[in-house]
Amino acid sequence: MDDKFKKWAIIFLIRAVDESAKQALTVIEQLKAAEINPAIEIIIWLHVTTENVPNDYPRGNKPSRYKTTNLFYEIKGNQLNCLGENAGLSIKKPEDITDFFKEQVINRFIVEKYILFTWGHGTDFAIFQYGVGMLTMTDLSNAITNAFGNRKIDVIVMFNCFQQFFDTGYELSCSADYLLAFETFMYFENDLDYSVILEKLSGEPAISTRAIASFIINSFAAKGDGNAEQKNDTAFFANDLSWYDDMARLIDEMAVIMINNSENSFHKIQAAREKCEYIRFASDKHALIDFKKFLLSLYDLAPQLFPEDLYGRMIYYFNKIVLEEKFIGEVYKQERGDKTISPSGFSIYFPATKDKYNTNYSNLFFTEESPYATKFTKMFRWSNFISEYIKCTKRNPVQGIS
Repeated sequence: MDDKFKKWAIIFLIRAVDESAKQALTVIEQLKAAEINPAIEIIIWLHVTTENVPNDYPRGNKPSRYKTTNLFYEIKGNQLNCLGENAGLSIKKPEDITDFFKEQVINRFIVEKYILFTWGHGTDFAIFQYGVGMLTMTDLSNAITNAFGNRKIDVIVMFNCFQQFFDTGYELSCSADYLLAFETFMYFENDLDYSVILEKLSGEPAISTRAIASFIINSFAAKGDGNAEQKNDTAFFANDLSWYDDMARLIDEMAVIMINNSENSFHKIQAAREKCEYIRFASDKHALIDFKKFLLSLYDLAPQLFPEDLYGRMIYYFNKIVLEEKFIGEVYKQERGDKTISPSGFSIYFPATKDKYNTNYSNLFFTEESPYATKFTKMFRWSNFISEYIKCTKRNPVQGIS
């Protein structure tokens, strides 16, 4: 095969400027050690603190003297080849990411399929947010579209906390086919098994997109090293983004029904919401709950809110979205009591009280007037329902089910 033609291009966006730097370098060492089929190209953007760059890592012609730097690598024959270094670029800036895709991938290779890995800190609709700025999912989607045009990334794998969030999937659905991400926390010490993933791709370069998405999930589940207690506190899903527009319309339909019945059925809606715990304590300021948990609870308490088989259609599309292959940690399998987290595929924004609603974070992403509002917020009426719900909570304290 001509070296210009590739079955797969595997692209990494890695930001490691804190305690995560050591683990990020472990990822690169895994990639270097793998026996890689020549039909597979690996390209890395590493944003890292300069002091953490190993001495044996090749650098650019003018190594950065700043605190952090951006290193661009490819892996060939177990070697790390430096494609350049530029401390002036930003891994949080969509224009710079677009240029990276074009210069290091699109202009150099003819590729059948793409996998994009993002690696670093995250918080449901943004990644790389520690320090100044962040990369929103709008930014990432635009960076992909501006580089690849109508060509979607086949699989996006996000090793960042809380990314399996409905607004994130909806935002990326125009630029990717599958999203693999954690609905919960993830832990750097319990990383993906990159060696096994590369071995699979190298041995079966014609593998389908859906099959490799499923394999990545299963390989994470089977990986035995790392911190077992932390791993059991995670939930990792592979979602088919082609169904997100259908699900968005159904969520919109449900939102309108709840708005129209906010007075008569409020206590039922509130009781269903009270069955849903926030997805982990550190994310309660972001007010995320598992969507299916709320859907099941609401149908159980108020089936009259689901006319014309709305509930059946929602379950149908949910099952289309979330692949059967999934990893749900033992912490969630052993949940007890009436109020549980129950991660099952993706989260949704649903604050229970005004103090979780009127926050800098919610105002940034979930108000239509904000320049950072998610596309789901701008196009559908879930945020209108949330606004109405919060108004009702002021008039109605939490009550039991009548």
